[in-house]
Amino acid sequence: MMDWAVAGLGSTRFLPVLRLWTAVHGGFAEGWLPDSYLARSVLPGLQGAAGRRLGASRMLMRQLLGADLVPDRACRLRDFWLDRTGRPIPEERVEKTLFGRQTTLFLHREAAPRGQALIRVARACFARETSRPGDLTVLAPAAQDKELDALAPGALALLRVLTVKTAGAGARALGGLLRLPLGADPLPRPGAEIALALNLATGRIAGPGLAPDWTRIATHPETGLVFEGRALPGHDAALSACRALHDRVPQLALVAWDVLLGAGGKVQILDWEPAAPETAALQALCGPILAGLGWERSCRGLAAEAAAETAPALVPPPVVAAPGAEGPQKADAGHDGPARCEPARTPAETDAPPVRPRRPALAQAPRPRPRLALQPIGAGHP
Repeated sequence: MMDWAVAGLGSTRFLPVLRLWTAVHGGFAEGWLPDSYLARSVLPGLQGAAGRRLGASRMLMRQLLGADLVPDRACRLRDFWLDRTGRPIPEERVEKTLFGRQTTLFLHREAAPRGQALIRVARACFARETSRPGDLTVLAPAAQDKELDALAPGALALLRVLTVKTAGAGARALGGLLRLPLGADPLPRPGAEIALALNLATGRIAGPGLAPDWTRIATHPETGLVFEGRALPGHDAALSACRALHDRVPQLALVAWDVLLGAGGKVQILDWEPAAPETAALQALCGPILAGLGWERSCRGLAAEAAAETAPALVPPPVVAAPGAEGPQKADAGHDGPARCEPARTPAETDAPPVRPRRPALAQAPRPRPRLALQPIGAGHP
């Protein structure tokens, strides 16, 4: 573990994360890349400024991807409501146009913290929720599959798919994570969800899940259902959709997609994280899924810090006395206490002539300006 932290990641600061993942996974696996390492050392260099700008706004996701898989219905930009084609919606017709016969919708706030941007809003609370300033997107997703209703009764379960796209290759899925909300929140949130790893080959839940306190959990705490082995409907369609959408934005190297698995195998993309996707739970459960990409030791600064951490302490060299001198230290004669040391001087210091200080320049008094003799007007004139 220490060898991988220093040789692979460039610093021992990642040891606490590696120890936690080792405890969850049941053993250490070389190739783990913590999220802080990815955000600082890998993704900025791979995606550049263009990639960061592409993923800065959820509102642009539908325009960038151009897919009907994104269930955006409208957006509010600088206090003006626009439909999905960009046409303005009159203020008095916003609620009727957006809801229609539906009773609930979803809002995505642009400036909200990570994990808190997407909320479910009832029609009775729409005016209150939209009275807050800021840009937002209105989503109208389909109903989820009944199989997921059993795992998340009264709430929405989301499948997080992590895809990677390297230079000269198509996008591919690295892993899937089913996120189940806990408590009264209808949506999964960081710190209030159960994470379940998906077997990409079979489409079934692989093993126990991960609780918010990073302990393994085999059954749902509210329903008592066993997680392992349950099949997820529409997982193949979800993986194919995420790969196809990632190929449309080759500027992005790593993207996390939040997918809704609807009835009849229908899938919809509710959100994405292209700038710095969270992979901690997925790596802890599935192992080093990012290994083999060549992303280790991507930052030279971290390597320099690692060398500084492991280098021995430097000892100053001894002082060498000048030729002909008694030694590097000279004690005062007739002094009973400890010898008073003086630093030895080099030959350049002893043989060089003394430098005379420059005399300051004398300040010159200002010269008096000549005065003109004034004569009264008319004097000397006829």
